[in-house]
Amino acid sequence: MHVAVFTGELLFVLYKGLGICFYEESFQPARLAKYIDENDVQVFGCTPTLLYHLSRYLQGESLNSIVLSGERLTEGVANIIKEKLPGKKFYNVYGMTENSPRVSTLCPEEFFDKIGSVGKPIMQTKVK
Repeated sequence: MHVAVFTGELLFVLYKGLGICFYEESFQPARLAKYIDENDVQVFGCTPTLLYHLSRYLQGESLNSIVLSGERLTEGVANIIKEKLPGKKFYNVYGMTENSPRVSTLCPEEFFDKIGSVGKPIMQTKVK
C-alpha cells in the first residue's frame, strides 16, 4: 500500500471509526463506478486521471467528497469533473513520502477557483 493512502486515508478512516471498502479488481471504469454506487461510498480518493475516466460512468449519488492526489490536476480535467459531478466536495492534496505524506490541501471552497494550486500548508507544516 502506498504511504499516502495509508496515512492520508486508511489511518484517518480507522481513527474516525468509519467503514472502508476495498476494490480489488483491475481498473475498469464502469465496474468501479458500479461498485461505488452499490456500496454507498461517501468519500473516494484517487488521481485526477482515474476520476476523469470514472466520471463517464459514475452516478455517485452517495458520494459527497472526493480527494485527489498523486498527480497534477489540469484545468481540462477539473472542468470535466465539475460538469459531470456537480455538488461534490473536491479536495486536492499534495505531499511527499518524506513528509509522511501530506504537505498541503486545497479545500472545496477554493477548488474550482484555484485550479492547479496545491492549496495551503496543513497545520504545523512550514513550506519554503
